[in-house]
Amino acid sequence: MTYYLSRSPVHTIVGGVRGLYRLVGFAAVFAGLSVIAVAFRALMPTSVPVARRVALRRWIGRRLTRACGVRIARSGFVPHHLVMLVSNHLSWVDSFIYMAESGARFVAERAYAVPVLRTVLASAGVIFVNRSRLRDAPRAGRAVKRACDRGEPVIVFPEADTSRGATVLPFRGALLESMARSEVGVSYAAISYQTPPGWPPASVAVCWADWTPLLLHVYRTFHPPWIAARIRYGREPVVAHDRKALASELHAQVSLMFDPMPQMAREELARIHVPQTRSPAPPARP
Repeated sequence: MTYYLSRSPVHTIVGGVRGLYRLVGFAAVFAGLSVIAVAFRALMPTSVPVARRVALRRWIGRRLTRACGVRIARSGFVPHHLVMLVSNHLSWVDSFIYMAESGARFVAERAYAVPVLRTVLASAGVIFVNRSRLRDAPRAGRAVKRACDRGEPVIVFPEADTSRGATVLPFRGALLESMARSEVGVSYAAISYQTPPGWPPASVAVCWADWTPLLLHVYRTFHPPWIAARIRYGREPVVAHDRKALASELHAQVSLMFDPMPQMAREELARIHVPQTRSPAPPARP
């Protein structure tokens, strides 16, 4: 609670009440959509057209994004016939936003696949990867390739971690290998966030780059009156014959489009007891 007690009374009291209200509302929406996703997977045959699966994920994503109080501004358009889209990674909100934009599946860290949540996320099309095991990345990469071959778009965050949005972290190519081998074009986008003037910057309120427990961070994210998400889509897909070259070129393109987010001074972060950095990401295939 040190974070909240160190802010102004408006942030602590008004934001706290708003955060609690939104948290309860979000939990209700998430629970309802979870039932729909699980029921769809259990009752519908696997032969359900891909277009219907994509439409359902887009519908779910839009309602989750709305429940988060996020406003989306776009530059460019979601690529037609999207196969794979890579982006920088800032928060748990990213996945919902891109799901709302494209109806795509996305890759998530297996560490968050607790029993009940795993069933829900898998029903929504999430592909899990255990980044602490070097051999798991190729397996996840093959799962991504199979989804793309079926016509289901997939979102990949090659940074393999989240940041405070000061810059774009280096991209890892493990999940891009199958796309490089097949010489399929990979689309890209850059995402950033903004909070209202006078409120803590999105680099702290939205970006999940510290040791804050997930539920507490969700509560923190719901404090501001609104959150603006800015997405810039690249024009042409990137094609490369080598995963490292593909990762390097995609990183360069995303970095060019990315809008660095305002940061709090180190002294201010220390005063409100928000860690300045996160623990190193688990080892993963480069």
